[in-house]
Amino acid sequence: GDDNLIYVSSGLSREVIVYDQAGNVVRNIKPEGADELSNPTSLTIRVFKKYAGLLILNTGGEVGFSGDPSVTRITE
Repeated sequence: GDDNLIYVSSGLSREVIVYDQAGNVVRNIKPEGADELSNPTSLTIRVFKKYAGLLILNTGGEVGFSGDPSVTRITE
C-alpha cells in the first residue's frame, strides 16, 4: 500500500516525487495550471476521519527566492 512510500518535494522541478523503499520512482505529482507548485519546500500527509491528502507548502517565486507562500492540497 501507500504506507511505505517516501514523498520528496522538488523546488527545482516544481513537483513531488514519490519513491518506494528501494529508491525507485513510483510516480511524480506535478499539478498544472492554477494548481502548479511554486517552489515546494515541505509537505505533510494528513489523515483525518474520511479525509486524507497531501499538503504541500509553496514558498513562492523561483528556487532560492521568496515569494507569496501558499498551501496546495492533493487528494489523489
